Amino acid sequence: MAISPEQASSYHEERRTPEHTFRLTEIGGIIISGNRGTGKTHILSKLQKRYAIEPIDIGTGVRTDFEQTTGEVFGGARTRADGSDLMVDIAQWDLFRTATPESPFLLNSWLGAFFAKKMESKGTLPSPILRILLYTDPPEVANERAAKRDAKKKAISVDQASQENTERFAQDWTQWSQLYPELKGLNLYSPGVLDSDKKPFYDLEVDVSNLDKDTPAEVIHKWLVEEIERRKKQKEA
Repeated sequence: MAISPEQASSYHEERRTPEHTFRLTEIGGIIISGNRGTGKTHILSKLQKRYAIEPIDIGTGVRTDFEQTTGEVFGGARTRADGSDLMVDIAQWDLFRTATPESPFLLNSWLGAFFAKKMESKGTLPSPILRILLYTDPPEVANERAAKRDAKKKAISVDQASQENTERFAQDWTQWSQLYPELKGLNLYSPGVLDSDKKPFYDLEVDVSNLDKDTPAEVIHKWLVEEIERRKKQKEA
């Protein structure tokens, strides 16, 4: 489902019920990043229910608009129309520039954390945006999970699915690195990655290697409660 930030804010208020006892304040949004197979979509669905915030699917929205206006297919790396990557990126920049605690967003994004970190460094974010990385150690654990899932969905072998995923990511990364040379040599989806100022790239890193599918959302929620309380006290000091 592709929705605008305004629609997300409306959803946030209309769907709020007594069990949604914790409201995200002090921040403009949350970005979940990580390799395929780390459970990003499922974790976002759990956070959606807890905070009554509909995750924003920028890629789907841009893809739909692009196909309707141009007639060209906006699909995976092999069929992606020229300029489509940049269209998604611009939509993310606009979202980040207008994010407020009154209508916080949830976003699953490959490059969103990279953009938010750059904007934070330049002082162009109106509200803090928290960047969360999901990863497995070793990375092959996530790769295998994604391959098994895709193999079942496409009715192909796990080896073929793994190869397709590897090729797709390589093509995507090549395209992204051409747009943003700073990405070259940056292992964006590994724990401990630092920005150009040698500061942690992510606010929270969660190793999901040995966790069941629901536990990472609980880990993130507990951390968010503590982090938002810390920011409140910092503001009052």
